[in-house]
Amino acid sequence: MGTRQSKNIETCQDKPSGSPVNLILSPINSISLNISWGETVLPNGIITNYSVMYWEDSKTRADSVNVTTAENNIVIGNLSVYTGYAAVVRAFTEIGGGPWSDKSTGITGEEAPSDAPSNVSLIQGSHGRSLTVTFKKLNRPNGQIITYESYIHNLDSNSIKYQNNTASSKDVMFSNSYETTITITDLKPFTNYSIKIRAYTSVGSGPWSGPVKQRTNEAAPGKVSNFKVEVLPNNFTTVRLTWDPPITTERNGILKGYVISEAKNASTVELPVTSKEHIVTGLHGHTKYSFSIAAITVAVGEIDKRDIRTPQGPPTVVRNLQTPREGITDRSIVVIWEEPEIPHGIIRQYIVRYRNSQSTGDEISENGTTTATTLDNLAKGTTYTISVAAETVSEGPSATTTASTTSQSTQPAAQVGAIVGGSLGGVLFLVILVLIIVVLIFRRKRSMVINKEPVKGLSLTEYDDKESGKSEISSNGVPSTEIKGADLNDLHIQARDERLWRDKKW
Repeated sequence: MGTRQSKNIETCQDKPSGSPVNLILSPINSISLNISWGETVLPNGIITNYSVMYWEDSKTRADSVNVTTAENNIVIGNLSVYTGYAAVVRAFTEIGGGPWSDKSTGITGEEAPSDAPSNVSLIQGSHGRSLTVTFKKLNRPNGQIITYESYIHNLDSNSIKYQNNTASSKDVMFSNSYETTITITDLKPFTNYSIKIRAYTSVGSGPWSGPVKQRTNEAAPGKVSNFKVEVLPNNFTTVRLTWDPPITTERNGILKGYVISEAKNASTVELPVTSKEHIVTGLHGHTKYSFSIAAITVAVGEIDKRDIRTPQGPPTVVRNLQTPREGITDRSIVVIWEEPEIPHGIIRQYIVRYRNSQSTGDEISENGTTTATTLDNLAKGTTYTISVAAETVSEGPSATTTASTTSQSTQPAAQVGAIVGGSLGGVLFLVILVLIIVVLIFRRKRSMVINKEPVKGLSLTEYDDKESGKSEISSNGVPSTEIKGADLNDLHIQARDERLWRDKKW
């Protein structure tokens, strides 16, 4: 059996049939990238070196740069800040180079912006407390803009503040062919400002733009100063309002006037800007009032309010002073009235005065707290002048009327309570009055019937005969005597009274 022999035969090298895999571009800083890759597929020999070609991704391969290295990575520098680059790589044997790999991309690191926003303009906000800022995008943002910072200089007060606005998503774009907008808020109305803008990346801020000046719009003003409401001396129906304009920093525009309101009567008055005082008349005493005032620019400003209670004063005249006919007798007069329309305070009492209208004697006065009274012990058939006045801290004007007592003795047709009606009202008063009238009519008829009856012991014939001077014997046999007209009436009345007393009807 023969011996088996083996022999190694090595083929000749050739240029690679494949290209390196896993090509990666990683930023080292804002101007450098590290380009690395893996093994070459189908190297067809010993890889002696690599060729790397890179260019700005926004350009073409014609602008590419070639570098050679024996390692599987290379660092390239002097690149542009925050710029996208593309690269390809191929491997070499001693025979030649293989095909280029697929393209890979990467971006250099960020820096602070190199330039400022340009073409800055300011637009006034409608309410006077904001400014809209528009500007052109940065030419060299050097990264992703994350914030815009505003430098806000109040030229009127010489104060400075800053405001940051987060950049919108579209500001990530590299193009500078469009404008962006931010809004500055919390400004003072009708105030002059100087505004500058700068941009921020994650690394830092860029330079400020040039200053742009603008005045904010007018707005409603703040409260007036030193607002006071006081009652004028010795005048309980008049108050005086005084004030000063809003402080300068809160006027928020050009003052055009003031508006004053009174809540109780829902009244409003506008006054010119030169006004610092206003007199309000025709108020009621002992009454709470609420006054408000606001300054006016392009709108009505913040309201300031004061409450006040006027002092008491004399009331107005009492109303509906009456002396009802059914309340008048030969010796008394019932007087009723209603309280004053405007009491101007707390009614302490009513003062009733009366006197004989044909007499020059002194007035008689009575005081009370109700709205009715009865004047007693008066003269028959006499006309009286009656006046009534209400009193708070002082006496008010009097209402006056006249009334006459009857010339004959009569019972009062009604008492004060029935005349006034009290809480029972007019219906109860009418019912009582009708009942009184029915009773009086009944009693009058009864009296007429009784007067026609002959007196016991006397005959009507006898009366007639005696009138003619004759003397006759009455029906009961008693000689009659001469009877005068007046005595005859007395006898009739006496006989009636005796009969009623006997029958217990009176």
